[in-house]
Amino acid sequence: MKQSFALEEQIQLTDLGLELHIYRNSSGLSHLHLDTADQHRACAIGFRTTVEDDSGVAHALEHSVLCGSKQFPVRDPFFMMLRRSMQTFMNAMTGSDCTWYPFSTQNEQDFYNLFDVYVDSVFNPNLHELDIAQEAHRYSPGENDSFIHNGVVYNEMKGDSSDIDSILYQALCKHLLPGTPYERNTGGDPFVIPQLNAETLRNFHTQKYHAANACIATYGALDIPTLHNKLLAYEFTQKAADDAPSLIQANNTRSTHSIPIPISEDDAQEESGHLIIAYLWGDAADPIESLVGDVCEELLIGHAASPLRHALEPSGLCQSIEGSGYWDYCRNGMFSVEAHGCDPSNYERIEQLILTTLNAICENGFSESEIRDAINQVEMQERYIGGEQEPFGLQLCEQLLDAWNYHISPQTMIDTNYCFKKLKELYGEHTQALNELISSRLLKEFQTVILKTTGKADYHQTLHQHEEKLLDALSDNARSQYCKQEQSLKERQQKPDDPNILPMVSVNDIAKHYPLEHYQSGYMPCLSNGLTLLHASTPIQFTQDNDHHASLSLTRLISEVGFKHFDYQQSGKLLHQHFGNISSSIDTWMDAGSLHASLCTSAWGLSSNLDEMQATFIDYLTNLRLDEQERLGELCDQSLHAHKEQFVSHGTKYAALSSQAGCSAIAQLRNAQTGFPHYQYLLNAKSDIKQFQAQVHDFYQSIHWKETALHVAQQQEPRSLHAWSKNSLPSQQSPVNHTSSPPFQAFIINATIHHCACAVPAPAFDHHYAPSLAVIGHLMTNTFLHTRLREQQGAYGASAFYNPSLETFVLTSYRDPGLDASIATMQDAFEFLQTHTFNQNEIDEAIISAVAEFDKPSSPFGNIKRRIQMERHKLSEADWQEYRRKLLTVTKEDIKEAARIIADLEQSRICALGPEESFKNSSYAWHIERPLTWQ
Repeated sequence: MKQSFALEEQIQLTDLGLELHIYRNSSGLSHLHLDTADQHRACAIGFRTTVEDDSGVAHALEHSVLCGSKQFPVRDPFFMMLRRSMQTFMNAMTGSDCTWYPFSTQNEQDFYNLFDVYVDSVFNPNLHELDIAQEAHRYSPGENDSFIHNGVVYNEMKGDSSDIDSILYQALCKHLLPGTPYERNTGGDPFVIPQLNAETLRNFHTQKYHAANACIATYGALDIPTLHNKLLAYEFTQKAADDAPSLIQANNTRSTHSIPIPISEDDAQEESGHLIIAYLWGDAADPIESLVGDVCEELLIGHAASPLRHALEPSGLCQSIEGSGYWDYCRNGMFSVEAHGCDPSNYERIEQLILTTLNAICENGFSESEIRDAINQVEMQERYIGGEQEPFGLQLCEQLLDAWNYHISPQTMIDTNYCFKKLKELYGEHTQALNELISSRLLKEFQTVILKTTGKADYHQTLHQHEEKLLDALSDNARSQYCKQEQSLKERQQKPDDPNILPMVSVNDIAKHYPLEHYQSGYMPCLSNGLTLLHASTPIQFTQDNDHHASLSLTRLISEVGFKHFDYQQSGKLLHQHFGNISSSIDTWMDAGSLHASLCTSAWGLSSNLDEMQATFIDYLTNLRLDEQERLGELCDQSLHAHKEQFVSHGTKYAALSSQAGCSAIAQLRNAQTGFPHYQYLLNAKSDIKQFQAQVHDFYQSIHWKETALHVAQQQEPRSLHAWSKNSLPSQQSPVNHTSSPPFQAFIINATIHHCACAVPAPAFDHHYAPSLAVIGHLMTNTFLHTRLREQQGAYGASAFYNPSLETFVLTSYRDPGLDASIATMQDAFEFLQTHTFNQNEIDEAIISAVAEFDKPSSPFGNIKRRIQMERHKLSEADWQEYRRKLLTVTKEDIKEAARIIADLEQSRICALGPEESFKNSSYAWHIERPLTWQ
């Protein structure tokens, strides 16, 4: 029977200017297309991949299918296409019940190129045994006849098992959703991953990766017959699709569980605890039910005056309630109340406080105005057109995959107007119905799980002993076989592939001119979906020693403290009524050898409320209350907890910041503001809140608000603008100094893996060879670091990049099992840069990657902020276009000359985060810091 696609339905989505087309292939393959004139095209291919154990089979397969296919028999098509396309997003992700393969690009031919590679990869993968060993796990010979456990997925999940948030999430799913696929660790438990083999992965592919169990979602200006013809070239077999994940029927049960987590001797025991009370919610696949969960989150913890937040944050019993709220990551929704940074001896008090507060909430209920405000807040969040992490079209594609996965109407998943009309009909004017639902979910009908962590100093030792046990059990014959496998893998990794097997966008295919957003003082037009952005830029100066710390602390306090005669709770409620979000940051840059800085504050809300938004925004910024010492202490605690939690999960950020700090004055300032030095500052502030208050207050009083430039961005030109909109941005200078730092800095974290970085000084954006350095970053990643650090040494990620704003060039590794070997590889990379003769194809690939990164759009509001930043930095559109033109014309000679600028390793600064034992056994002379014991 000849296969074909049939158009089953067309649905207008007027609010987003889209038309949804639903196609079905006779084999069972679904294709959902969002038709629009948008040239930023997107695609996501999804498979239902529920698992029955913790081996990580779905995760390991996701990695392995992207290692070559029938049509593209190269060893690494995914990473090769990263540098052969103008992609704005490329990835693959394993969820709890589905695996996604998303990509996006602004180039039409590039879209079809990527589509060909992705489709062939998922339906016709080679699944070579050596590639599986590289990506999943393997036993590799080490030093002195020893063996080590290696593999990208294995090392990734070792890092994940050190992340307390991940540990708690896995425990929550296990105990709240028993008997479902969600109780399993889909990414893989390092204790169980060694059970994986090539046969297991191939069988899982046969079972799950077939047409009836797949859906393709696309977005943008595409030729659908062309796509369908590409798919019809495959002879899809007729198989039965997996059922959608089923719901748990809730029961009125409550269970308490002790969850072990890693702590070290450096951890403050009185702040090492975590307590979570989680409730099974309704069907997350029902968009209305999911919105109800979001509304309940807003009512309970949405702002400082919300009852649960008001009860917990000032209690002094925990540092943070971050993570609390409604979750829809699984088929059943969940609602959690989380207290982090607790003294374990206070668990009973915290639990009683939460339960007493919930009882009072359910007894008293919420007023009609509170419910209306919460619904409006959720509607603002739903209307926001994102793009900071993933392009908006790709986000819509993933929502379509969710609808397909759960067998629900895709229209209801993305039609905001329909969903909110229904929500308001059900609850907007019937407050009692929502109050009764909250009461039944949190107190009466639905099951509850309570998690209380227990710190274990030997937490990682258990895995280490398990690894040793497996390695000791290897027979002589097995060791011989693994030595042969490692040698074969090394030969395979070093054997050059023919890149011409893969499609490629040529440099000549890239547009010579890339249009920027229209700019004018005051009002800036953009697609906003009924929302308006207010963005204020205020020049600031650092005149006191701690001003750079105080300025960053101020950005954390904005939207969280009171103003005028309103306390912080009253202010939180008022701001919550007007704005979907308020955020603030410090922008620092060098100009002609002088440091310049601005306080940048953004807020967005409904366009229909613009006049009141402007008045409230300006009134709030210029009349902050910084006299609420207890509130400042709470916010200081929250900031400390956020830093501490990121040391393991985002350690590469801290390594990169610290390494760059030794290379330039502006990098040292940025590290002081956002890296380990600011963590030290917060620790000191915690012990003397009065002094902290005085420093932030003095800095706030030094700000000249009337010099602020205010920009308003929305679809329609506003009737009136505040006087700030007519201001030009004055220039202010601050003194800048640079002090030396140790060449090798180590920071002890409680993890089994490392985050490493090596930085060298580099020139600023306006240097003649700046574009060449951007290209060199991609060259070093593509031709050296990826092979050595990721493929051969097992790090989850590796990269090199030029950072013109901090005047540095940086190499990093992420979730890296090694230390000395990785540092040696980074140092070797600079020698490789000097001695290797790059061919034109390698240079072209690096140019394409550099231009794609430079052109990558953000959200509509994000693009506007970039344009405003250009004005602050006195970077004209002509300057921007000239830099881009130079990127496109980088030559071999340019590469050679630019390489000399970053060749001096004597100026390099190296930083790593990892377990103490690694640094003790290292051959490098590390200057060791212990962040958890600073004071």
